[in-house]
Amino acid sequence: MKLRLRSRNKPRGTSAYFDIKRAFPDLRVGQSTETFLDDFPHAHMFCIEPSCANFEKLSKKFSGSKRISCFNLALSNETGTALLDTTGRGDMHRLVTETAEDNEKTVVQEVEVSTLDDFCMQHDLRHIHYLKVDTEGHELAVFSGANKMLTASNTSLVEVELGMNPENTYHTRFEDGKAVLEENGFRLFAIYELVDECPRKQLLQRRVIAIFASQMLL
Repeated sequence: MKLRLRSRNKPRGTSAYFDIKRAFPDLRVGQSTETFLDDFPHAHMFCIEPSCANFEKLSKKFSGSKRISCFNLALSNETGTALLDTTGRGDMHRLVTETAEDNEKTVVQEVEVSTLDDFCMQHDLRHIHYLKVDTEGHELAVFSGANKMLTASNTSLVEVELGMNPENTYHTRFEDGKAVLEENGFRLFAIYELVDECPRKQLLQRRVIAIFASQMLL
């Protein structure tokens, strides 16, 4: 399968949905569960959510779909249990090594943890067409637990949220994520959702959504 882009369409980097559908028309993928569900009728989506509250909402929302499987666990570099910081917004929850002793408002819960390799083996998943990783700074650990699956032959596309400046210690650095993915046979396809450091009054890029494609697709 070769890359196909038409110059008359909107420039790449404007919409991940249109870029993937346009560039890889034969690829059965899923990015955003709701967005891609209708457009890729052959895809089966595996949604992994460690937060109990978020998982309950997710399961209820897609309970009627036979093409979506939801799992209440986190992905990391080893199997077992870990602490999940559930303070604040649901989309900002992240795994932590220990509870902040000086912050009484921090809320944590113990969650089940698996590696991506173990998860795929348990569910007989031999190929991932679209892997979305948004773990609020825990991306490198997820990659470390995917030595078998995170290769150009076993995964087609990887979407990951990455930080864009060294002062941003919350997200995984863009350079670090890019280096790991390139070592495993992926190349940068496009960048989306550039977010700046407006809350901190700085003229800096804070984070981006980056999509990497297997070299076997390009």
